[in-house]
Amino acid sequence: MFWHEANRAVPDNGRVAVLEKITHPYYIDRPFVLLSYLEQGQVDFRTTNSPEAVLHRMRELGATHVAVDVKGLDAAADPFERQVTTLWREVVARLGTPRAERRRLRALRDAVDGGDA
Repeated sequence: MFWHEANRAVPDNGRVAVLEKITHPYYIDRPFVLLSYLEQGQVDFRTTNSPEAVLHRMRELGATHVAVDVKGLDAAADPFERQVTTLWREVVARLGTPRAERRRLRALRDAVDGGDA
């Protein structure tokens, strides 16, 4: 399972930014921040609308790693969803090679600090 591998890859003091259209990621054992566009409390994607702005916000939230549902990157049921998933694809592209990958979940990355992209 992705999260078992991801949990091993993230150090105890790490924090995962989760890019998914869910309200809560299950099976994650590390501290996390959810960057779902269903809940705009952490990141308001109406105003945080560039890859640089998203990465900056992740750093502000203390994220050291990123996890993303690859299948969700193609979601485009409405214009806002299309806008956000396009933005997420751009962010993921800047972060480089994933450290863990399983079926539909991918992209545990430790390049949030901007130094490893």
